[in-house]
Amino acid sequence: MHSSPRITTWLVRLIAVGILGARASTQVSDLELRERAFSAVRVAQTQTDYRAVQVRRVRGSFSGLGRGGEWVGAVETALHRSAAASSPELFALELTGFEGISMSEPQLQQRRRLYQGQAGYLFRYQSFTVHDARAAAANYSLFDLGAGATRAGRTCNRFAVVSRTLDRPSWLLDMDAATGLPLYSGEFTPGGALVSELEVLSVSYGAAAQIPAGSAWAWTPRLGVQHFASVSAAIANATGLAAIAPEVGAGYRFDHARLITDPLTTEQSVVSVHHDGIDALMFRQRMQPQVNDQNHVLKVFTDAGVTQCMFQHKNTEMLVIGRCTLVREIAKRIYVQAVSAL
Repeated sequence: MHSSPRITTWLVRLIAVGILGARASTQVSDLELRERAFSAVRVAQTQTDYRAVQVRRVRGSFSGLGRGGEWVGAVETALHRSAAASSPELFALELTGFEGISMSEPQLQQRRRLYQGQAGYLFRYQSFTVHDARAAAANYSLFDLGAGATRAGRTCNRFAVVSRTLDRPSWLLDMDAATGLPLYSGEFTPGGALVSELEVLSVSYGAAAQIPAGSAWAWTPRLGVQHFASVSAAIANATGLAAIAPEVGAGYRFDHARLITDPLTTEQSVVSVHHDGIDALMFRQRMQPQVNDQNHVLKVFTDAGVTQCMFQHKNTEMLVIGRCTLVREIAKRIYVQAVSAL
């Protein structure tokens, strides 16, 4: 059964009494202690070998399913192997079905193919992930809520991770008491609405996970994706793409850039990823035919807690994707930058 009503009650209770004085919660107030706690979560997420059956629930459109605030749950098998001296960190994410939705095998196979195209984003950015412990400690408060629900047959501790500026998502977590791996994460909008969950139904660790040898099983990006240490380097390797290194700000720091070249059309786009330690914001630039009104905002769309702002200057189309309430403000600032630079 979907746990949303019960989980929502927890956050509503914290908000109602004022989270700093919430009963049965202890704030981890020291910056260094928060950094250590977030570092432990990052270690658990990146250095634990595991196999899990999990359900990823989204309140809104998901893989073309769900409308008008409906919950859609995608059941997945996840495999993860930590980095070793001779091998990078590897993972695989496979769709096995949807909660309460029946479909034919051809329909399911089609969904699986589409899902694979998004597997990298889903694994790294769509659920709770600590990208940088120090930045996470600076931007988020951490509350120990005591014993959590039993997840996948394992004892858990419950924590709330709350934006210190209240303009970006907050999270409710049930962490495996033995490994520190999140076995449940619920994402809340700055307004307190639960919009997504990732719940682990079963999990095995280490040798018991039976992760195949080699790397043939692991997810890899599609052909034509190159990674760069700066947006400028990605732009320099593009052909005829007028682009900028976006000034994102708002506590988000640059992580990496990608130059994506479509192997069929040769169309190129530059994507940069920025994060505040936990929450990620993405910025894409590509060439498009020039529109008559250069100031025209093509689209602003919000679903499942994610806002997309698409706009264009001359023949450069820009897309900003993020969860915080600052997405429009950031998009406006980048647009002004583009008008000045392009």
